Amino acid sequence: MRVDDPDETIDTTLRKSRRTYYRNTASVNLSHQFGEFDSFNLGYRHYFLENDLSIYEDNETHNPYMDLTYWFTYKWGFGIQGSYTKGLYDDDYDFTAASARLIRKFSKLLNGFVRFGYGTLDYDGNSEDADGYDLKIGFDYTISKDTYMSFAVGYAWLDRDRSDNESAPSANVKLVKTFKKGKIYLTGSGGYKEPSSGAEDLGVREFYEAGTSATYQITKYFSGNAFASYRYDDYLEYTPERVDKTTKAGLGLNLQVLKWMSLGLDYTFRTVDSDRDLEEYDENSVFFSISLFPSHPFRTSRY
Repeated sequence: MRVDDPDETIDTTLRKSRRTYYRNTASVNLSHQFGEFDSFNLGYRHYFLENDLSIYEDNETHNPYMDLTYWFTYKWGFGIQGSYTKGLYDDDYDFTAASARLIRKFSKLLNGFVRFGYGTLDYDGNSEDADGYDLKIGFDYTISKDTYMSFAVGYAWLDRDRSDNESAPSANVKLVKTFKKGKIYLTGSGGYKEPSSGAEDLGVREFYEAGTSATYQITKYFSGNAFASYRYDDYLEYTPERVDKTTKAGLGLNLQVLKWMSLGLDYTFRTVDSDRDLEEYDENSVFFSISLFPSHPFRTSRY
């Protein structure tokens, strides 16, 4: 199972009514750099979903997390990450994850690493508990002053309480190209993933995902973005098997109206192709946002 900073909250709920629901994500994060390449990060995320229609399950998650990177010599360093998630569903669960990474600097442009991750999923009720293990080897490479690549590949094991154990390849890939007024990202990942947020707990899944995104600064205060992705999800706790194939694409615009406030308008199209006909759907959504941020960031160090 993945052991990373909390990523985008994924809601897999299929809604066939216009009844109101309320969803909110709040997070706080403190980052401290205490050396040229040494840093500490501590954060907390809270998520809740409330539905007016009783056929959908209300839920709530609490997620504190941390990570530390420290170089004890010029060529050798390490990184550790840890997180805990409390999921409040009809069947509550606790998910604890940790990972350690040993890093070797081969040059100013190239780092290699070996990473081991562990996660344990424990339900209060009858849902199946599981332990996950993930071993990867990879590198971070600055190809040029405007191109960066990170690559890791390995294998993951899933030790399940009652069902047969599972194993699968795991990978993380990122390529970033920077231009004068924008950036292009290419990403890919795969392995096992803990339960996602939504109106039902779908349990552990095996997943593989590829995507691309771009940002462009149209004017000093006006920017745009676009993205597209494809994800394959095999939900291991379903009998008979459930596999979803999700394609997403979207566009967004952002306008900074004040030093401390910006406005955003985003459109997303999502289509799900499932081997369960009732789970297939197309979705079009428009999202308007208001973002507030300090005009001068608060700094805790000179770095």
